[in-house]
Amino acid sequence: MPGGSALVGTACDDGNALTGNDVYDANCICAGQLIDCLGVPGGTALVGTACDDGNPQHRQRHV
Repeated sequence: MPGGSALVGTACDDGNALTGNDVYDANCICAGQLIDCLGVPGGTALVGTACDDGNPQHRQRHV
């Protein structure tokens, strides 16, 4: 809508509890970044990704 509030980069709420940092994109769609296992929107600690738990005796480390 011309003159509306859905401007690119404007904060919004996409209604998805699994995302954060929700903003409008170039298509006026409100979308957020997935919240990772540490509670960080757009973070890298996603289920199934490699990680380091600091224990050298653990060979395969995944979130």
